[in-house]
Amino acid sequence: MMDAPEKSGKGGVILVVWMFVVLLFLVLPLPVVGIMSLSSGKFLSFPPQSMSLYWYRETLGDPIWIGAAINSLEVALMAIVLALPCAVSLAVATYPLSDKVKRIVSFLALGPLIIPVIVFAIALFFVFAKLGLIGTKLGIALGHAILIMPFTYMTVSTALEYFDDGLIEAAETLGATRLYAWRTILLPFIFPAVVMGATLSFMASFDEAVVAIFIGQGSTLTLPSLIWRSLNVELTPAVAAVASMVTLTGLLLQGLAVLCLRSYFNSHGLKSQ
Repeated sequence: MMDAPEKSGKGGVILVVWMFVVLLFLVLPLPVVGIMSLSSGKFLSFPPQSMSLYWYRETLGDPIWIGAAINSLEVALMAIVLALPCAVSLAVATYPLSDKVKRIVSFLALGPLIIPVIVFAIALFFVFAKLGLIGTKLGIALGHAILIMPFTYMTVSTALEYFDDGLIEAAETLGATRLYAWRTILLPFIFPAVVMGATLSFMASFDEAVVAIFIGQGSTLTLPSLIWRSLNVELTPAVAAVASMVTLTGLLLQGLAVLCLRSYFNSHGLKSQ
């Protein structure tokens, strides 16, 4: 009778070890890139023979890299403006429907995460070529908006699974309209999910390279597409410096989102985890 718990305990240990190995595999390249970015040499090397901030100063003073960073920021913001209302509206609209319909809508909404991004980018290129959107920030933002919609949709849909419909009904029995009840009860409830979805969406758009490479040209190059082109030309520590700064920006943004949510929970008398 003791074999089952022992097997279960061993399985739990194996799972924890496997998760640790996978996490280490994903995280280990980050400090390596960070160390290579501090090299004072002209080529990428690990470990570097001497340490310097030269390549950080070089990239921060290069108008090409600065322009690409501004393009990435503008494209990410436009993509969020396009994707966020659509994702939230879709999640709220499908919430009252049956479980079967929800599963169908969720499968379709998560399609951009299922389709290989290279296939999506090629199809998008031919469509946007006919619409004259190749080489425009709007074209890249539209492509990114489609790719990032699932992030907000998933977070909001998950939050709505814990929403109590009785709150809306109680508000309506007290004389509130459906729109007023949604605005004062439903929207504040899903606000943290929207913030997290927007944060994930922003970083997904900011880091996306494939669509940016196919659609962007010339003055509309984003940081990921410029990094890709730089890797094909010369392997200098400038690429590692830019990649390190992008990673640090993502970590800071996520930390800021957590602080904002903690402040939101505290101001509403809620308990944050």
